[in-house]
Amino acid sequence: MLEYLAAQVKDQMSKVRGIEDLGIFHLLGQPNLDIKVNREEAARYGLNSGDVNTVIQAALSGTVATTVLEGDRQFNLTVRYAPEYRNDIDEIRNLKVAYQTAAGTTAYIPLSQLATITLDTGASYIYRESTQRDIPIKLGLPSRIGCRASC
Repeated sequence: MLEYLAAQVKDQMSKVRGIEDLGIFHLLGQPNLDIKVNREEAARYGLNSGDVNTVIQAALSGTVATTVLEGDRQFNLTVRYAPEYRNDIDEIRNLKVAYQTAAGTTAYIPLSQLATITLDTGASYIYRESTQRDIPIKLGLPSRIGCRASC
């Protein structure tokens, strides 16, 4: 909506004599991976959204597997999927989520059967004034337009 309104403002301002270098600081451009867990589908496998989110978090961002001791220092050892599996949406859709079968064995289901996974475009930067979101419009004025004495 802000992009739409900014375009209308820019169109009106372009009609004002003397305005130069008119432009909009666009908000779009940052790719976002959007994963929405289907709670009912997850429940069919005895999982809740937290279980599914834990698998996603571990695979994409990493999780602490253990602590490594080196002398008197301690370091967390974090593990996660290799970049070729984290950076490809089809690989993310095939991420295996473990669940317990009725027989008590562990089985795996692809994430795509438990969630809707899309790649959307979001704001590359969110501009705000106080607590309200806004979209800046830039313009230039000739150095001597309407000036008296000092400008």
